[in-house]
Amino acid sequence: MRGSLEVTPARRVDLAEIARLIKATFGDDLPAEFLKPDFLDWKFFLPRPDWDGPRSYVVRDGDRILAHACVWPVAFQGPLGEVRASHLIDWLADPSVPGVGITIYQHLMRLTGVVLAIGGSPQARRLLPKIGFAPYGILETYARVIRPWNQFACRPHGALWREVVRLGRNAAWRLGQLPKPDGGWSAQPATRVHEFPAAPPRTYGIGRRSADHINYLLSCPAAACRYYVLVKSGVPRGYFLLNPVGGQCRIVDVRVHSEEQCDWQSAYRCAARAAAELASTCEVTVASALPWVAEILRRDGFRQRGEKPVVLYDPGGRLTGAPPLHLQMVDSDAFFLYSSSYPFVT
Repeated sequence: MRGSLEVTPARRVDLAEIARLIKATFGDDLPAEFLKPDFLDWKFFLPRPDWDGPRSYVVRDGDRILAHACVWPVAFQGPLGEVRASHLIDWLADPSVPGVGITIYQHLMRLTGVVLAIGGSPQARRLLPKIGFAPYGILETYARVIRPWNQFACRPHGALWREVVRLGRNAAWRLGQLPKPDGGWSAQPATRVHEFPAAPPRTYGIGRRSADHINYLLSCPAAACRYYVLVKSGVPRGYFLLNPVGGQCRIVDVRVHSEEQCDWQSAYRCAARAAAELASTCEVTVASALPWVAEILRRDGFRQRGEKPVVLYDPGGRLTGAPPLHLQMVDSDAFFLYSSSYPFVT
């Protein structure tokens, strides 16, 4: 390799080489749409209303890219004001070049004052504490089975006896109707995204959203997101986003302009029922890092099906003493990532 390791913004002409590195890292199980130029352009280069400047960075040796990482911006609103942060995605490095991966990761860490890492490979989980990350919490995944037979029919099958046992279990989990939201609450599908100005919550931090931000998410070429307005007694009170993919429908973002748990429960019930109404839905999934949201989901028949550790890099102490963050799927690339080999969590 010529010279020292230098991190520079990626260019659109680099997309093919970045795609090569992605495929080499994640293998043949990676869905083909994740390598398509329109999706990579959306993720790396399409302007976002919540970020100025480049998001995709590389280390190169001539025309060969040795490492890549991308900023997924997040900003949280809470009682201590707004905290700008990032989650780093598509962290890739050529294993034959020692140190190139950590070089690019540390470069991107300096772009925002706060960095969140959610889950990650075993290697990343071992490395991040050594470069300043500290445990922050757990992001839990919850699921509810909707159509167990359809799920059995479209799932990639392993041993037949195991799949039959799973079908029986999921059929038992399916028993019982989805609870209805409290009187006055409903969800209306919409094509136009509305602004919902509201004061920041006092008891938790939540991702800042704008109409332009939501429209960016809706434009993801690898997702089929649907936008719904939450209405209470005829008055818009928030929204949610669904992403149906491969028989699973994800509730990827929920926003209610209330701190009353009964209102949030009605919002999640509206979202779950809207997801279940889609003919393709075999299971509904949702993720949260807040214990009271988890309790809402468990009361409504959702079962915990996974958890990912959340670690935080916050050298300036911006979140010290702040209430917990209401992390959701759209606060990382979890809202669109999937594997065709493992399409369900139940």
